[in-house]
Amino acid sequence: MPSQSDSTTDYAGPSAREMIHSHTLAHNIITRHDDAYPVLGPSELVLLRRFVMAPDTHHEILKDCDMLENPPTGELPRQGSLVGYIIANYEESDGQANIKLAMTAKEIADLKKWFESGAPDKSMEGGCETGKGHKDADGVWRD
Repeated sequence: MPSQSDSTTDYAGPSAREMIHSHTLAHNIITRHDDAYPVLGPSELVLLRRFVMAPDTHHEILKDCDMLENPPTGELPRQGSLVGYIIANYEESDGQANIKLAMTAKEIADLKKWFESGAPDKSMEGGCETGKGHKDADGVWRD
């Protein structure tokens, strides 16, 4: 049996691009959060929780986390953050998330329910929300 390593190359699940395209990202975040190779790390979960609890604050979230190129245009985040990408590509249309973008309204609702259940609480520490963690030389939040 091969030994487990800390390498991200051991992850055998779908790519972020595949999950976004197939609208299975929320499902994989939820089902893999306790895996050896979760989809999101703690600081990204903190950021995602803030977004799904109040999606209408997406511009403020990106600004607070220094992820906007030119606030408040909603351009892609500079940091390379998957959650930043989801937030930057969120739009409201009659109260529903725009399906052509990164995450559907149903995915957002599923994640909100999951966060409200308290299931991911133990794995959420750090990020721009809590002041824990740090930005590396490339400006990416690290745990």
